[in-house]
Amino acid sequence: MIVNKVIIHELLKVRGQNVAETFISNSLLPITEITIDLVDKLNSSYNGDKIMYAVFDEQPDRIFPTRFREYKENSQTDIDFLNFTRIIINNLRDLIRLVNLATGGFVVFTEYNSNGVDFFGAFLIRDTKGVIFNRNEDAHRVEIDTIKYMNIEKLAMASRIHIPKYISNDGRYITFMRKGQPDVAEYFIQWISASQPESSKHFTERLYDLVSLMPLPVDFESGEEMEINTFRDKVVKYVKDRGRMVDLNEMGNHFYEDESIFTYHRDLNDFEIDNIFKADRDALYKFNQLEVKAEGIQLKFSRGAYSSNKVRVGEENLVIIESLALRNALIAEAGPQ
Repeated sequence: MIVNKVIIHELLKVRGQNVAETFISNSLLPITEITIDLVDKLNSSYNGDKIMYAVFDEQPDRIFPTRFREYKENSQTDIDFLNFTRIIINNLRDLIRLVNLATGGFVVFTEYNSNGVDFFGAFLIRDTKGVIFNRNEDAHRVEIDTIKYMNIEKLAMASRIHIPKYISNDGRYITFMRKGQPDVAEYFIQWISASQPESSKHFTERLYDLVSLMPLPVDFESGEEMEINTFRDKVVKYVKDRGRMVDLNEMGNHFYEDESIFTYHRDLNDFEIDNIFKADRDALYKFNQLEVKAEGIQLKFSRGAYSSNKVRVGEENLVIIESLALRNALIAEAGPQ
């Protein structure tokens, strides 16, 4: 974890009132062991939550994406960062005023590098009985309470921008948490100006890729490791039994007794899959097995292997299978021709 910039502003809003104010820090926090540990904890808490993928809504009146682009195209000094966060926290203040049930909190803005990837993060932390931030009136800055910051609770709302993807405009570079009451969470998404072009079909296809790369789970009935096609079939049945609703954490508990295993491998392989989505009916067919027998030869493989041309029909009497692992297994079993 490498932390480059951190600043904390306070958003003051009482539930049930349509009034909101901000306390704007005048300077960034120094990068110390305390600030690095705070960002590390925020990032870990974020990774464990229910994440959605998006891109910016780039309409001209959208403040967050416009100001973020201006910041990234500038020299990105501490003053640039301060000014950028000042503008967007005041924009959040204006939006939250209109949401009767919303409450304030502290917003941590930070630029950091995790596992070799640069991120910009905005983390909203609600007031708690053990407040972890204090105002330093002399410095006019929100600072970390060195005694209480270890007691950080789960994030209220948060968003993270994958900087390399944003710069190259490669895929869905924004992730955000969508939790709590819809009308309360919606203002946060509106503030970020997140647009979700993802489709159920896209997520279902990526789920197939993810399942194909996962370590094979143990069948609890037999006590033996499942075959990949058996695993795919069980995933399809599991998803269909739940009305095609996919929850990666629940699936992790069901197949591995580990709720984070799917999201861990999703992030490890940089797959863009929401934690919760409804599977596309047609895309689920990609999981199903195909089995054909003729002339003493039996083939059994997934529909996904067929649609991806790993197994395909050639000219005249040819069936083409491209698999080094299968070739080597055949040679090991029968010997070279």
